[in-house]
Order: sequence, then C-alpha cells, then structure tokens
Amino acid sequence: MPFFLALTDPEAIQLINADTIGSNGDAGPVVVESRNGDFAIVAGDDRKLLLCSGGVATLPTDLPVGFSVSIMQGAAQVRFVGAPIRHFQGHDATLAQYGVAGLIVIEPGVYLLTGATAAA
Repeated sequence: MPFFLALTDPEAIQLINADTIGSNGDAGPVVVESRNGDFAIVAGDDRKLLLCSGGVATLPTDLPVGFSVSIMQGAAQVRFVGAPIRHFQGHDATLAQYGVAGLIVIEPGVYLLTGATAAA
C-alpha cells in the first residue's frame, strides 16, 4: 500500500534537502532561483531549481560530469540549445507549465534530459 508523508515544518524540509550532494562535493539545501527570458546555464546553477518564465536556455560544454540542474517551466516552454542533449525520444524542451525537467552532465559536454519534456 503506498503512503504519503506531509512535511509542514520548514526546518524538516531543510533537513531533507541538506542531504543533496553537488558535483563539487558540497552538501546543502536546494536553492530556488528565477530566470526570465533567454539565459545561459552556469556552474553556479549546480543543484538549483530554476523557475523559468520561458525562452531559450543555452547549455555550455565546460561543466563537470555530475553537474545537475532542474528547470521548472512557467507560462512558456523552455528550449535547450548549445551542448548535445541525450533523451530517449529526442526531446529538447520542457513540456508544460509547472513541469520540471532535469539536466545532468553525463560525459564532458553532453547532457541527459529527464522529466517533463517535449520536442520544441
């Protein structure tokens, strides 16, 4: 039988998120930031959840293997360009409002796209 856990204490949520480990080995809470329009993914985005209004996200080729970032779509689709993307259906964008897509550097200069995705 499935079960659900509801956390209402912000400190408990912080404790759970503190177990995340980034590609640089640092542990810490998940950071949420906003991006509006076109933007580039940068090293400082590692382990972040980016709330995006839509546009084009440029993926650099110089981030370390293990780098990861999550993108939540706002009102408009976010399309990923730049570095090569691996996805089992060839997708290159977010799917729908409030959908979350994940990007992980799986080899130098190559990203795996996961989650709520679509073809742009």
